[in-house]
Amino acid sequence: MTRLHLMLTLGLGLAACGDGNPISGDGPGDGPDDGRPGGPQVQATGEVTGLRFDADADQIVVEDLPFDGEDGVYTRVAETTALEDFGVYESRSGTEEGRRKYYAVFRETDSGAGSVAAIASPDYQDVGFGGTVATRNGTTDMPTAGEYVYTGVYGGVRTPEGRTGIELTEGDVLLEIDVADFDGSGAIEGRIGDRTRYRVDGTALGALPDVVFRTTSISEGGVIDAGDALTRNNDGTERDNGTYQGLFVGEDGEEIVGSVTLDGTFYSSRVQETYRDQNGQTATRMLSYEDYLDLRDRAADGDPGALARFGNTTVIETAEDFDVQERGVFTAAD
Repeated sequence: MTRLHLMLTLGLGLAACGDGNPISGDGPGDGPDDGRPGGPQVQATGEVTGLRFDADADQIVVEDLPFDGEDGVYTRVAETTALEDFGVYESRSGTEEGRRKYYAVFRETDSGAGSVAAIASPDYQDVGFGGTVATRNGTTDMPTAGEYVYTGVYGGVRTPEGRTGIELTEGDVLLEIDVADFDGSGAIEGRIGDRTRYRVDGTALGALPDVVFRTTSISEGGVIDAGDALTRNNDGTERDNGTYQGLFVGEDGEEIVGSVTLDGTFYSSRVQETYRDQNGQTATRMLSYEDYLDLRDRAADGDPGALARFGNTTVIETAEDFDVQERGVFTAAD
């Protein structure tokens, strides 16, 4: 899967008002239409209150972020290869308007019944302003019984505490639903796997642990109530924690749009390879994560040389002295 990552370390160091952490908006159901059977039309977190997509111009319009330019218009990042499953958009910069750069990952569901976006800025020395938006287009009649499995894709933006910069992430989503559980209200749980972080030029920087969605309930109108989300280190200790939420979309709830916010310690990744030098002595060298992925893929294809080398590689993760926040969104279908 081709993915794009964004890591900008701009010289401008700014501090967002307050702590910059996402705060729940007014909550599900406060969008433009809270009618039944459609239920809430918009779920928003952080400072973002809404988003519109102009397919003809290939632009998104983000509502209520400071210093993101005239009318909050974001255009697709043209000089980079877009994420395979998400479009990457940037705010318009200028000397008088758009004085802070923002980036967004955006995606519509396959049917067009819903859309999601996650937005953040690399310009602030804390996590900065931003948020997520999950939108339902049209009405949804939820099934009343049965268990279902939904699969889909995930995209996110990561911003560090105490320094400028931004990364993009992508992964795969699996959600399990029991519509009649919890006395008929319904239950959902799941995970995000195959998470990887990237630079803006598409350079892979390292893998990230799976996100576990703990069981939460489904409210009237196809609303996935806020539930706990977490990741763990290889030794089982907790690494990141946060929350997730979402909406069923489509005429019969056949798709899901949702968001997740995670906070935790930033971990850097290095790849070390052990080899024999020209004198036959054991030596080590560092590989880029891109080279590591290439080696892994060639080993999976049965390349004898790659198999031998890959068996002598080690991924080393180091906990750094600062935290990071990830705002992400996902779509899934049954």
